[in-house]
Amino acid sequence: MSHVIIEGGVQYRVTIVAGKTVYDPPLPKQIVKRNAKRLKAMLDAQSPPRSMTDVELFADVGTLDKQYRGEEQYLDSIVAGARKHGYNPNPHDFYMGNMARFVGDPEAFVPPTGGRGHIRKVCEQRGIPSSGAVNLAGREPEVDPWEAIEATQKRAKEVGRSRKASTGKGKQ
Repeated sequence: MSHVIIEGGVQYRVTIVAGKTVYDPPLPKQIVKRNAKRLKAMLDAQSPPRSMTDVELFADVGTLDKQYRGEEQYLDSIVAGARKHGYNPNPHDFYMGNMARFVGDPEAFVPPTGGRGHIRKVCEQRGIPSSGAVNLAGREPEVDPWEAIEATQKRAKEVGRSRKASTGKGKQ
């Protein structure tokens, strides 16, 4: 069995002959040295490494109700918390509790349209280290976390006031 790899825009056929890896055309030594571990793992597994795109990120997550199946009461509290802070969760969002500053934190909901970019943005703003779907080193957050929470709570109060005013249920 042979595999094809592309390195530097050049296509190489990789076969194993008598226990030795053979490249056709021959692979330059600097490339072999640089990629030895990665190529060996790929050939041993007989498949290319798995990519990590938004499709893979959301592949096994499902909708919010699937994410919290059997924990409907907790899901209700997450959704209520998000709505209290001015965000109405989409059923297809993915809630990352480890990114949440509080239950229902709107920024902890990862929309299918945002995916890894949303996670990266939130982690970078907050200075949160991350490994896995997004790899980032931690650092000081751009905004004091307490100031961010207070700003979110202030926005939630304003949203509540505007809803009351628009429905005519505010104080007369």
